[in-house]
Amino acid sequence: MPGPRRPIYALGHKVLHIIPYVPIASRIRIGISIFSYGDDLTFGITGDYDSAPDLDVLTHGIDTTIAELLAADRGATERA
Repeated sequence: MPGPRRPIYALGHKVLHIIPYVPIASRIRIGISIFSYGDDLTFGITGDYDSAPDLDVLTHGIDTTIAELLAADRGATERA
C-alpha cells in the first residue's frame, strides 16, 4: 500500500524523510521494509550480522535491481 503523497507534519514541522525500520526478534534475523512518501521510495534493511554476515550482498542486489528497473522505465518512456 502506498504511503502518503502529500506532506505530513509532526509537531508543526513538515516531515522530510521517513526511514522504515523492521525490528528483528525471536527467529527472524533479517527484516526488509519498503515505504513510500511523496516522490520517494525507501528501503529499510535490519539484520543480525552474526546470523547473516553478507547483508551487503542483499543491499547491493536491491540497489542494482532498482537501478535496472529505473533504466528500463526511462528507455520505455523515451521510445513511447
